[in-house]
Order: sequence, then structure tokens, then C-alpha cells
Amino acid sequence: MRPPPSLAHQRWLVTGANRGLGLETAAGLAAAGAAVVVAARSPAAAAAAAADINGREATRIGGGSAAGAGAGLDLGSPASVAAFAASIPPPLHGAVFNAAAYGDAATHSWPGVADAAMAVAHAGHAALLRLVSPALRAPPGRARPRLVVVSSRAHRWGSLRRGTGPAAPTLATLAPPLTGPLAPFRAYCRAKLANALFAAAAPGRAGVDAVAVSPGFVSTRLAAALVSSLPPVLASLALRVAQTPAAGAATAVWAAGTGSVGGDRGPSFLFAHASRPAPRLLSAAAADAALGDALWVATEAVVDAGLGAL
Repeated sequence: MRPPPSLAHQRWLVTGANRGLGLETAAGLAAAGAAVVVAARSPAAAAAAAADINGREATRIGGGSAAGAGAGLDLGSPASVAAFAASIPPPLHGAVFNAAAYGDAATHSWPGVADAAMAVAHAGHAALLRLVSPALRAPPGRARPRLVVVSSRAHRWGSLRRGTGPAAPTLATLAPPLTGPLAPFRAYCRAKLANALFAAAAPGRAGVDAVAVSPGFVSTRLAAALVSSLPPVLASLALRVAQTPAAGAATAVWAAGTGSVGGDRGPSFLFAHASRPAPRLLSAAAADAALGDALWVATEAVVDAGLGAL
């Protein structure tokens, strides 16, 4: 594993950072010298995670630190996203959008969004990016701030439906409700496809450099939920070969620190796996700029409606 470039004098936000992949990503950023804002659903969970990170020897050697945010972040709630964003003072030099939901394991209140996976992993993060954009600053040596979005190779099994006719695209059309025994897994894959498309569109739409990362199969509570529908023997085998959260987080930490972003979708977007560019892993749907634009427009309408109702 390559050591990450120094992130000294940079301030990063990590969502879903109180356990698993998010916790280890925040710890890796701090070990590389960054000051990390730890976001979790409750301030107490964020504070506990920050204390864990700050107690690690690697963090002390790297010179970085972690602090729990002043407000909890429930990405399924427009009100919570707005309150959280208001509690984060500038500057931020980058963000890792890691938080996710499996199927309908969480509730949400974003209008016109079919399932919690799309609401939490996609719509909530889109709203958060909009609201924290005024705090984003380019760090020394870079032209723009950096956005790292945790996607997955599973995005290749996700799909979004294109609308027909002159009507503006909506999330209800692009991502309609899913049914059947595999609906939770399909929803997860669809959300990960949305993550990749969102990252690809973000440079042009939000003025950031963006990296969508595939962390690999990681031993987390989410992974356990994903394999829960398998026969017990297969589920146990899958979890035994899973990476540790720290190993899975390495690609996001690398993406935060790598100096060059580009290759598969122009100079400001990259898809990465195993701490290196992996453009061949990006599906045709995830590389479809027109689909990405349609998703962005549809998501902006959801964010407008959700935040406008506050």
C-alpha cells in the first residue's frame, strides 16, 4: 500500500465517520496530517470517533487531528443536513462522502426519492455539497478543492431509467421503487451508480476536483447486510475474505492526497480502486455524461424541494 501524500494544513470533512470504512478514512486522513471534521448521526457518536482517532499513534505522528462536528448529520433529513452545514465554519479543503444506507434500513424525508439508499447516499450528499460549497477552498498547490465519493464496483449492477419526452428528468423517473427479494441489493447498486455519476458531474457543476473510489469488499455492518440473503456458508465465506476497514479506506485516503486527477473523464474526474486510477472498472452507464446531467438536474429539484420546505 502506498503511503498517502501529506495533507498537512488541510481540513477535511468525512461523512459516516463514526464506524467502519468512514472511521478508518477519517483516521487515515488525520495520519496524513489533515484536520478532520468527523460527521455522524449524533454528536456523541462523532465525539467518540474523534477521541478514538486522536488517541492513535499514527495520528500523533502524522500531526493531524479529528474533531466531532457541532451538529449531528442525518443525510436522510433535509433539516439535519441544513443544521449540520450551518455548524461547519470555513475553510474546508476537501470532503469524503462515505455515508450510505442499505435498502430501506433507514428512514428519510427527501421528496420524490424511492428508497433510503438513494436518499442517504445520493440526495443527502448532493444537498450537503451545495450547502458547504461556500466553505470550500483550494488547498496550497491545487487549483480547486477535492471531493472524494465512495462508490463501489457494485455500481456496475445498478441502473437508472431514462425518461422519455420533453419533461425534465425526475428522480422518481430515473430511480423508481424497486420490488422483489433482491430489491435492497439493487437499491444499493443503484445508489453506487448515482455516486459515480455525481462525482463525474461535480467538476463542471460544483467547481471541485472529484474522485469516485471503489474500496473493495470490506468487512463492515453494511457488508454483513449485503450478504445476509446468501446461504449461511456462503455468507460466512464472503465475510472471511473481506478486507479490513483500514485496508478499504486506503483508496479514499490516497484519492484525497493524490496530486493528479484525470484520465477517464477529463482533467477533473477520476475513478479509482486499490489506490490507483481504474478507468476500466467504470461502467458505460457511469461514464454516460448525458445520464449524469439528467441525474444532476433531477437531484437539484429534490434538494430544492427538501430544503425549500424548511
